[in-house]
Amino acid sequence: MNSEEALSLVCKLFTTKYEMPLTPLEQEIIRQSWEGREYKDMQIAGYSSAYVKTNIAPELWKKISKVLGVTVGKKNLRVVFHNLPWEKFSTKLETRKEFVHNWQNMSDLEIFGRDQELATLQKWILQDECRLVAISGMAGIGKTTLTGNLLQRLASNQEVRFANIIWLSLENEPTLESLLTELIDLLAPQQCLVPSIGNLIYHLRLHRYLIIFDAVENIFAKASLAGKYRQGYESYGNLFKQVSKSQHQSCLLLTSIEIPREISVLVGNNSPVRLLKLQGLAIQPAKEIFRNRGLTEEGNWENMINLYRGNPLALKMLAIMIWELFNGKVGNFLAENTIFIGQILDLLDKQFVRLSNLELQLIYWLANIKEPVNFTYLCLHFEPNISKSEIITVLESLVMRSLIEKNLENDEFLFSLQPVIQKYVRNYYTK
Repeated sequence: MNSEEALSLVCKLFTTKYEMPLTPLEQEIIRQSWEGREYKDMQIAGYSSAYVKTNIAPELWKKISKVLGVTVGKKNLRVVFHNLPWEKFSTKLETRKEFVHNWQNMSDLEIFGRDQELATLQKWILQDECRLVAISGMAGIGKTTLTGNLLQRLASNQEVRFANIIWLSLENEPTLESLLTELIDLLAPQQCLVPSIGNLIYHLRLHRYLIIFDAVENIFAKASLAGKYRQGYESYGNLFKQVSKSQHQSCLLLTSIEIPREISVLVGNNSPVRLLKLQGLAIQPAKEIFRNRGLTEEGNWENMINLYRGNPLALKMLAIMIWELFNGKVGNFLAENTIFIGQILDLLDKQFVRLSNLELQLIYWLANIKEPVNFTYLCLHFEPNISKSEIITVLESLVMRSLIEKNLENDEFLFSLQPVIQKYVRNYYTK
């Protein structure tokens, strides 16, 4: 038995026992423990080894021990798994399909202050019976984490009756045909149906399903305006329109940095299509990130949270850096008068390669302006050879990507960049 075989067995057992899988963080602890790594040597993005050892691992071993009926820990993991009579669990493992397909592609499920968003999504899906729901927001804002927590709530709700909940990641850019082949096979195994939108809609009518498409931005074109498909992926637009407009009892949930343009025109308060634009965390829940990671000098936390606009992933990475380099003292970091980009650089790189040339021009111009500007000022100082309608189109695209901030002052919107993006553009990004 190797690490992946052991992990597969325990994940299936947790699916049947708890009706939800182990989190990706817990899976990674098992995997690296199986390989004999000490906690101090574990490499888990977004978490310090001390935090994993103190806060996550002890509860994980307790849960596994309870399910298996034998004491399991980091040191005896391999011995226990090799000697365990797995055949006695086989009946349980075969009686229920995995609750979420491709759950291992999810990010960490640690969440702060998203109760209102979770309640809204639950209402849209369960009470309003929306056919399509989209969650959009910039990289690191917590779209996938929010969705994972939503599934946990649905899994623990005894009144929820979905025939299946299926999670599919678009991170590897599947064609629509390959995605439909996999999806229809999950809905109607061994029926060998043609992978068509019509067959999918038929099964969405037949039973109530919740289907998640995660990281939808991967099917959109690079160097283009937001929400435009890559060549060969345009048929996804027809899928989204058919799911939105056809009568059925299921729900398709999308997470994406930018949303398909077909969806944006269908969104409405009384429509079966809804959009949740995910913003940064409020001050108090954001402070929990710093508190959980042992930072000190709480009086300085609010300034730092505002600086990073409450982006959960950015704050987690920042907290780890401050702990490791400044002994957890936030004031010492702020005294350096700098904005830490760190691993956020990779996320922004991936987002910026999607921008059109006009979007990049506008971003560069805004990055060098200290004050927020209104639309009139933007038109006067952008470029004389670009029409106002083009500027409106570019602004709309950047707002869809959550890369531009707009604040209402004196009954007009003022446009600017948040500090992290401003520094990224000035110091890190090159065409």
